[in-house]
Amino acid sequence: VSQSRYKVHIAKDSYIGKLNDNDIDLVGIQEEVAKLKTYFGGTDVVRFDHCIDTGELTFEEIYSAVCASIHCIPIRVGTKVSIRANIPTIPALVLFNHRNIVPASDTTTVRFGRTNNYDGVEVTYKDDEGVQTIYHIPEDQSAITPKKVEIWGLSTHRQAYIHGWREYNRLLYTYKQVEFTGLHQASGLIRNDKILVSDNLKFGLNEGEVLNVNGIELTLSQDVVVSPNDFIFLQNTDGSIESIELAGQTAPNVVLLASTPSFVIQTDDLNYAKTSFIIASEGESSYSFYEVNNRDHDSTYTSRITATNFDERIYSKDLVYG
Repeated sequence: VSQSRYKVHIAKDSYIGKLNDNDIDLVGIQEEVAKLKTYFGGTDVVRFDHCIDTGELTFEEIYSAVCASIHCIPIRVGTKVSIRANIPTIPALVLFNHRNIVPASDTTTVRFGRTNNYDGVEVTYKDDEGVQTIYHIPEDQSAITPKKVEIWGLSTHRQAYIHGWREYNRLLYTYKQVEFTGLHQASGLIRNDKILVSDNLKFGLNEGEVLNVNGIELTLSQDVVVSPNDFIFLQNTDGSIESIELAGQTAPNVVLLASTPSFVIQTDDLNYAKTSFIIASEGESSYSFYEVNNRDHDSTYTSRITATNFDERIYSKDLVYG
């Protein structure tokens, strides 16, 4: 059974997905499966061979398990269920820097050594005769604390080989994690999406409240220093956040915006709070690739992103089997 039809079957099954045609991105699923077949050079890697003999699993769990086995990510396109191929040809989707990262929300963690001291990988799969087998990396079984990988539906040595080497290469080449709160550009990201993040975020102490608005001219509660390419983050009383490039400065505490805000800036002393600001600047423009691990919906206007450094060597064994 083709993977696109299998996904549609479990999605429409009256006991599992309980979805109808309007809930399934059939064309998108077929296109992504076709990308996987083209990338791997056939269908033997893009297969799922597992008997689901329990009624205790949810549709999301089953659908995610099938996707994991054939190297794709379950997603929703609007209200429709779909997938995205997990292959190295996907470009960075969003660039994050001082324009769309909430000031002082970012942290970077660098790891020395491997996660949990894993020194290898063990992948469980079923061979051609249906016998449970383990593929070891390193193949001489010298690992003392291997990471154990169990993925439903693996039924060939090649499938285990590719999954195993992707996991092992992540242990070798993943060493840095970033967390930050992003503006609306972060809202559409899913796990494994590739992003670019500035290496030189620098947020100073130029912060306070907006005292007056005259068109694109803002009078601030304190004197500030504005440099070329600086942005001002405005946070309104309802929690909404917007970043706008600064066009200049007419007085120590008066700045000019390059465009008008999308919301009404609150400056009235009768309000319980005024619109606050932080001015953000960036150093030299250098960026690093990251892969999204998780996105949490912080508010209507922001999302919390966790990502690890991305290295194309993760995929280096995909096409060298045999």
